[in-house]
Amino acid sequence: MILFSLLLQTAVAQQGATDWRDPPECWDGPQSELTHCAVTEFRQADAEMNAQWKRTAAIMKRLDADWPPNKDIGRKSHFEALLAGQRAWLKYRDVHCRIFAADGGSMAPMLEYICLKNVTLKRTDELASLMLSNVSGEPLYKDM
Repeated sequence: MILFSLLLQTAVAQQGATDWRDPPECWDGPQSELTHCAVTEFRQADAEMNAQWKRTAAIMKRLDADWPPNKDIGRKSHFEALLAGQRAWLKYRDVHCRIFAADGGSMAPMLEYICLKNVTLKRTDELASLMLSNVSGEPLYKDM
C-alpha cells in the first residue's frame, strides 16, 4: 500500500501542473485541476444564465410594449427594472463570493468559483421565474 502511494505521488509529480487531462477528471485530481473544474462549471452556469437573461429581457421588453411605462401614474419600465436589478446582482455576486477566497491558500480560487457557480445557478432560476405570472404561475406569454 505504501509503495502504491509513493508510485502514485511520483506519477502525479512527473505529470506536472501544465499537463492537463483533457477534459480533466473533475473533482479527482491535484488542486490545479480542481480549480480548473470549478472555473469550467462556473463558465457553463454563466452561459446558461446569459441565455436565460436574453429570454427574460425579451419578455420584459414585450411587457413594456403592451403596457408602456407611464411616470404620471408610477408605472415603470419592466426592462429598466430588470437591467438595474441584474447590474446590482452582478456586483453582489462578485463581492459575496470573495468571502470564500478571503483566507487565501491554494483552495481559495476553487472555493470562490464554486460560490460563483452556485449563486449564478440560483440567479438563473430567479430570471426564469420572472417569465411567469406571480398570480397563476403560468407563463406571461404562451408564444415565448
